[in-house]
Amino acid sequence: MNGPKARVTVKREHSLYSCAVIFGVYVDGMKVGSVANGGEATFEIEPGKHTLECKESFMGRLVADGAPFEIQAGERLEFCLRCSGFVLMTFLGLIPLAWLSSGFRKRYFRRFTLSVNKK
Repeated sequence: MNGPKARVTVKREHSLYSCAVIFGVYVDGMKVGSVANGGEATFEIEPGKHTLECKESFMGRLVADGAPFEIQAGERLEFCLRCSGFVLMTFLGLIPLAWLSSGFRKRYFRRFTLSVNKK
């Protein structure tokens, strides 16, 4: 498709959790950019229905559940990637227990959430 594109921005809030790790930004399973702690990435995509995900750059671990969205030509969407709760668990000393169960890891260590704002 060679028509007008849509623009997506992913802003990552500053967080102590994974602060030194760059996250890859994926749309429909394909890497379209990366975002550092406190940074942002903007890229153009084809209009339509898509899913946005963020993964750790060095291990490829999913850090936020996929965010399905639909975007029109010329439209701009802004996603905010924020940490929501890992630091509290760190202070409680629950980290060693988390490695006993992969289900526990998936539920409590994927503590980033994606929220969307239409522009």
